[in-house]
Amino acid sequence: MWKIRGILSLLLFSSIIHSGVSGYLFLSALDGKFLGKRELALFSSLRLNFHWELGGAKIKLSPQFNAAASSPLYSSFLIGGEPEEVHSLFLHKDDYSSVYLFLDRASLSIEKGRFSITLGRDRYPWGKARIFSLLDIFNPYNPFSLSPQRLGADGGRLRFYLSDFSWLEGIWIKREGKGIYGAGLFFSWGGFDFQLSTGEARGKFLGFAFEGDIAGVGVRGEIFKKQEFGLEYVLGADWQINPKTYIMGEYLKSQGSLYPPVKTLLLGISRQITPLLTAELHLLGFSPSGRAFWGGLHYSATENLDIKIGVFYASSSPWPLPQMNFLSWKLYF
Repeated sequence: MWKIRGILSLLLFSSIIHSGVSGYLFLSALDGKFLGKRELALFSSLRLNFHWELGGAKIKLSPQFNAAASSPLYSSFLIGGEPEEVHSLFLHKDDYSSVYLFLDRASLSIEKGRFSITLGRDRYPWGKARIFSLLDIFNPYNPFSLSPQRLGADGGRLRFYLSDFSWLEGIWIKREGKGIYGAGLFFSWGGFDFQLSTGEARGKFLGFAFEGDIAGVGVRGEIFKKQEFGLEYVLGADWQINPKTYIMGEYLKSQGSLYPPVKTLLLGISRQITPLLTAELHLLGFSPSGRAFWGGLHYSATENLDIKIGVFYASSSPWPLPQMNFLSWKLYF
């Protein structure tokens, strides 16, 4: 009888808890020259995303296994950040190769009434810019990475909903042994989304961000002021000209708080050649001097398999950018 009760209890528990698993396998190779050094870099990554939901509680767990045959110079271009940022468990490491495992997500979220709390390693997004976000202080990443991934940060977030479209939130994380915290007000008005924020990120800061639509053109921007730095801002727009053509742009004026202290203009265009093949081109201009471009082809071989091939070239750039040819293969499941 106890066996039957145990089975019934397990079935009842399974019926009220929702769970799932997803992930991807990512392979890439690049032939590049960076900081005067030329090399062939190989990288592979297996990521699993587990989640469980029970009532108002959610648990996320995302282990990731990476193997790289390259010097550390290319780490941020291959994975969007540095392995040491997420306390990786290195199975092997030398000057030209590494194999390591880390938990990119390990968090618990609970919602109760108007309150929501998240604790653990997670992505805590701030800002509205697509490429150069000055307000993305909790999970910054390399915007030129072949696999643009915002690595999780250890911390927590408390959110209080004022309405369905507005809330207050506070976030605290620990990165590189130092605490970073902030508080923000998020709200919508007149078809636009806004963010007002303040906090401490190796210096006190004030920030403002917006995003909306004007006559079919998406517009967005951020204004950022940090101690010991001048006023910084980024303005951007994107437009779906027709079903096959998409253009975007961003202009960044940085004083050095997060990005190099230069003016940067980015223009990009994406054109669908066939239902499965898309061509992309991005141009970068820097003031007072410097330029870069990257472009390539994106092929959707199946519903869950993406293949990219392209080139990245930088000349007299104030950013630490490489010259490289790359190929990547990503299988989702």
